[in-house]
Amino acid sequence: MNPTTIEILATVFLFLGGIHTFLSSQIRRVLLNGNFRSSFLQNLFGEVEFIFGFWAVLLLIGMTLILGSKGALQYMGRLSFHEPLFVFVILLVTAAKPVIEFSEQSIVFLSQWLARWFSMPYEWAFYSCCLVLGPLMGSLITEPAAMTVTAWVLKKHFYQNPVSLRFKYLTLALIFVNISIGGVLTPFAAPPILMVAHPWGWTLKDTLHHFGWKVILAILLNAGWGVFCLRAELTQMKIQPKLGSFGARGRWVYFLFLAVTIHQSDDGFSLVGIFACYLAMIVWRGKGFKALKMLRFRESIGVTCFLGGLVILGGLQKWWLEPFLKNLNAVSLFLGTTFLTSWVDNALLTFLGSQVEGVTEGFKYALVAGAIAGGGMTVIANAPNPIAVSILEDEFGVDGVRAGPLWRAACVPTVIAMACLWLFSD
Repeated sequence: MNPTTIEILATVFLFLGGIHTFLSSQIRRVLLNGNFRSSFLQNLFGEVEFIFGFWAVLLLIGMTLILGSKGALQYMGRLSFHEPLFVFVILLVTAAKPVIEFSEQSIVFLSQWLARWFSMPYEWAFYSCCLVLGPLMGSLITEPAAMTVTAWVLKKHFYQNPVSLRFKYLTLALIFVNISIGGVLTPFAAPPILMVAHPWGWTLKDTLHHFGWKVILAILLNAGWGVFCLRAELTQMKIQPKLGSFGARGRWVYFLFLAVTIHQSDDGFSLVGIFACYLAMIVWRGKGFKALKMLRFRESIGVTCFLGGLVILGGLQKWWLEPFLKNLNAVSLFLGTTFLTSWVDNALLTFLGSQVEGVTEGFKYALVAGAIAGGGMTVIANAPNPIAVSILEDEFGVDGVRAGPLWRAACVPTVIAMACLWLFSD
């Protein structure tokens, strides 16, 4: 293990980026209470979405000083930014009002059926369906899309009620954990699965065999845990969303763009073309460029900056991660990747694991199971997590989403996911 100066620098910056993420709320409070009223400084140093982009820029500056501009450009040319680009486009498509409304109506329909057949309060049924149906949709429409839809529905019906911070953090932790594991039923929807599906030849049959009912059980148990812990606040709410029309005029166009975006998720040129056509459609249907204001550009840019920064910093972590992974047995690998995912994006872990040759099926399962089980512990653990933060952060007050309370709220759901994935493993 002989790391280069650049590799050491990248690892230091990745570590500092993780520390920066945990301290982001305190930094923002200092900026707000001090003389630094600049929104640019607040975004750069206090917003989770921009933190890893900031440290990635510092790495590129250091790389340019050490290797020259040619060396920095060569490194950037070896990286793949398909995932950040895909997340940028899918965020803009799924945040459209027709998609959110259709998803909300689907949850309302199932909630009404659940409340009627099991004689439970409607608020309990609606909350449960948000935590179950939303994450499971991730296996079909991809995890970033499911996170977007679920976060908007929860914000509209729960977060804008006078609920406690405990309610907000536990709910956020539950959707983080459930979406991290809920998108693995197909080989194309979850970033950590996407990274290994081609190298390992995993098909739909393989993902269902490895994770299928175990993931569904974990999601149901986590939703039940959430309802049990928050039952008092849920009972006091008066949530009665009405079931509307599923077939509003022109809605199919948005779902067409959603389907095409998912289908072309691994083709960067196609995604750019889809994005251009989507903007043209919005302008045409809205009868002018003012219609573009409905798009969530700020959230999309912030999350893309976050993921792009992880790609740049993560591309130089192989020097220590690969030996670490190779020297672990199955149990240690499962526990180690669950812990590491809190600091390193789980897709990066599975990608590096897929590069290790001659591994067993037990190694493969332990690596992926640990990576998805730990995907809800921190904002940086799973690529879609910053999406929910960008949507819900204003509901957490001036401090935003704090790392400590989020980590504590995610402990029990993470242990439940770990137990279901490991105790029932083949």
